[in-house]
Formats: sequence, structure tokens, C-alpha cells
Amino acid sequence: MMLVISVIVAVAILGVLLGFIGRIGTGIGGDALTTMQTQLKSIQSRGYGSSTVERSTFPEGTIRTGDLVTNLPLSAKDVTFVGIDGALCSSDGSPADCGESKIVVIKKIDGYIVTCKGESGPYIIVIGDANQKTEVNEKCGECVDNNGGC
Repeated sequence: MMLVISVIVAVAILGVLLGFIGRIGTGIGGDALTTMQTQLKSIQSRGYGSSTVERSTFPEGTIRTGDLVTNLPLSAKDVTFVGIDGALCSSDGSPADCGESKIVVIKKIDGYIVTCKGESGPYIIVIGDANQKTEVNEKCGECVDNNGGC
């Protein structure tokens, strides 16, 4: 009987630990949508600021600003995507079509994401390809300085 109780307790502890580790690891080379949601939630709770630049995988499909605000007291109109010109968001033959309210990923690609917000203006999510970590961070700062006018 004690063995059964010990096993149940061990499984419960394991479940809690796995959930905790999963939240910590989110965005570290993870899915782009999850990374954006985590960053947006962090910035929204602080009111303004910038997240750390994180590398993520953009799977095929569409990411809309409305997908990011489902559990936040924000509107999709409060969030804007900004794509850095380059391999990820260029106009000709790029693996993604980057607009202000949605990103359509045509071919799976890795890239960098950072979320920021100044004291006024929208929440800005800047994305760039795997070689644009510095550019993504600089663009976010530029957008904040211009109150969302990138």
C-alpha cells in the first residue's frame, strides 16, 4: 500500500516539474507563436519595455496578432509585426510574407523574435532571420523611440 502511494506522489511531482520546466524552456529554440505569446505577456504585465531576443522556429502556417492576445487584456489592434528585410521577410521568394497584422510562413525557417513597447504606442513584435539577431534588437529600440512608428 505504501508503495502505491509513493508511486502516485512521485508521478504527481514529476508532472508538476515537467510543467515548470516546459514554461522555463518556452521560446528557447521553440515555436515562434509560443515565443511571441510569452514575450507579449511579459511586456504587457510590466506595461512597457523590451524582451530578450529569442531564436525560434517559424513553422508553415499563419500567425495573426489576434492569436497572440487570446489570454491577455489586449486587442489585436494593439500589436504590430515588423519584419526585418532579409531572408525571412524579403519581397521575392522569401519563406514568409510579413505584414503588420499577420505573418504567413510558406516554408519552415528559424529566426529571431523580440517584443517591445514604449510608454505609448502599440506592442511591437520584430522578427528577423537567423542571421539578424542584432538588427532585430536595434529595430525594436527604433520602434519604441518613435512610439511604434518603425
